[in-house]
Amino acid sequence: MADASVSKPPVTNEFISFEPKFIGARDEKEFIRLESWVNSKREQVDDGDLLLQMDIEGCEYEVLIDTSVEVLRRFRILIIEFHALQMVFESSTLRLLTAIMEKITREFAVVHIHPNNCKGVVERNGVAVPKVLEFTFLRRDRISSPKTSNTLVFPHPLDAKNLAALPDVTLPDVWWRDVPVGDENKQDKI
Repeated sequence: MADASVSKPPVTNEFISFEPKFIGARDEKEFIRLESWVNSKREQVDDGDLLLQMDIEGCEYEVLIDTSVEVLRRFRILIIEFHALQMVFESSTLRLLTAIMEKITREFAVVHIHPNNCKGVVERNGVAVPKVLEFTFLRRDRISSPKTSNTLVFPHPLDAKNLAALPDVTLPDVWWRDVPVGDENKQDKI
């Protein structure tokens, strides 16, 4: 765990390592690069798979650009909350988002997407985009065989609202409706 906004993790055990820093794209003051952080823990963790859960309020883009594919591959699962996704409607930021998603999906498959209801949805020309989406990626070498069922259901029965007081946000059909499960070429374009 890494977080400079708290002095210690909420629980401690032998499997939790805590760094009182923010994950960023540079090593300075209260920031540490994801690559530097992972490399600094090499003696604590063997060569086994790691899990990354990243919710860094919009800084995920610069961190993912900065982080090498080799370091990302250390993680079996990536759970990343992407903020300000209304940027897909702007050509300059769409290119940035596309490059980041292509970098990730070369090595990882999207296994779940959950809209966070904290910021709502932006709609343009009939296309709805949740402002915040939580993606779960699984490293491709961990997928034994693609699921062959053609039935996708959103929301997933285990999905729940992030903020109980706000209206729920359902994943718009454009994000998944015409993507056959198991068709990796189409899934990579999500």
